[in-house]
Amino acid sequence: LESLQKYSALFKDMEVIIVDDGPGEEAHEYFSEFIKDNPWLRYYRNEVNLRFAGTCNRGAALAGGEYLIFLNNDTEVTQDWDRHLLETIRRDRNIWMVGAKMLFPDGTIQHAGVYLPELTGQSFGHVYRTFPADFPPADFEKELQCVTAACILMRREDFISLEGFDTGFLNGSEDIDLCLRAVERGKKIIYQPKCVVTHHESVSQGRFSFSKQNAERLAEKWRGKAQ
Repeated sequence: LESLQKYSALFKDMEVIIVDDGPGEEAHEYFSEFIKDNPWLRYYRNEVNLRFAGTCNRGAALAGGEYLIFLNNDTEVTQDWDRHLLETIRRDRNIWMVGAKMLFPDGTIQHAGVYLPELTGQSFGHVYRTFPADFPPADFEKELQCVTAACILMRREDFISLEGFDTGFLNGSEDIDLCLRAVERGKKIIYQPKCVVTHHESVSQGRFSFSKQNAERLAEKWRGKAQ
């Protein structure tokens, strides 16, 4: 939240929504106090754990803007990150999703797109993972099959058209599935390295509890279709 306030070019026009999916009281108590002095933040707490897909869908349903940015709770944005995403998607109505360059806290690359040569349930991964942040192939804009939903921009109407994230996935692969559904419609997904976000990757509780189940669901759903 501090980085959003400090580095967002369009912060004054943002509707910032937190959807709390945690089981404990600490976050609830903190944000209940935080919003008293920060009315720009909208805070909602799920009555039951909806996991990543369901929680993102809830946030999207609460949002009223033309555009949606899904941003993980374990991220920190950098200068003008939001402007770079918005300028990219506005160039072409066939662009349905724009993703960011994600860096580990040590400055190496965590994500520069997702490589999906074939769909076996275990054959995809983040492009240039652990390479230096300024690795030249990771520094130019490109159209890709998939980007991570740790930071993505979409038009609200396009997200609704795709019926949101598939809640059959449990904290994993739901972003790849969403990307593939957009590509299946002939739409573009753009990796925009000018948008740089630090990602303290996968520190959320239960992040990998259903990895095998998610991989099997993705493979079953898209085998023979994702090219």
